[in-house]
Amino acid sequence: MAVTFTDSTNAAGPTFAGRPATQTAGGAPKLNLPTNAQWWYIWHPARWQCIDGEWLPVLAQLRATPGVNAVDKDGDTSGAETKLRREHWTVIPWDVIEGGYVVEYDGVRGPVRLSRWETPRMVAGQVVITPDEAGYREFLRGLVSSGVVRAPDPYTTDAIKERQRFRVAENSKRAANDPEAARRLDADKALLAQMDSAKVPTAQSRKGRA
Repeated sequence: MAVTFTDSTNAAGPTFAGRPATQTAGGAPKLNLPTNAQWWYIWHPARWQCIDGEWLPVLAQLRATPGVNAVDKDGDTSGAETKLRREHWTVIPWDVIEGGYVVEYDGVRGPVRLSRWETPRMVAGQVVITPDEAGYREFLRGLVSSGVVRAPDPYTTDAIKERQRFRVAENSKRAANDPEAARRLDADKALLAQMDSAKVPTAQSRKGRA
């Protein structure tokens, strides 16, 4: 069953018409961007970050690029998925969100596949990608609350905080004689304070492709 999340949108509307990656449509303007392979979000239990006082998973991508990272010459990702699962990654299926999270556009050199939270616009003759950060964060929250992504183990968040404390300590040593270290120190202290006060997501049962 697909997990449904609300999604914030660009009020001005996209310049280019997108479609779900599994469908085809004609007549849309073509993006002047490099073509790219189909892809899926993947997640590892050690990959978390604290943003604005909130712990959120960090996603990577599995790309069906032939001959790269255990993808076979025909673009079959079965071997790559098996390897990722052995290394404790979760492959997140497209239908985890209503309508999928990959949007495919016609490009001048072939299909261009972006996330649904990336809106291509034409600005002064150049293609600019506008991110919907609020919508993407809501997607990440939904992955955790639905159990598709497991809530972080306290060991994981403690390890991340310990690395941040080390950064603060190192920049503190250099701050007196290094303006750049002093600048980083303020930001690192603020992030550490957020990490210490951030609420860790509640654990849920796991769903989806693991």
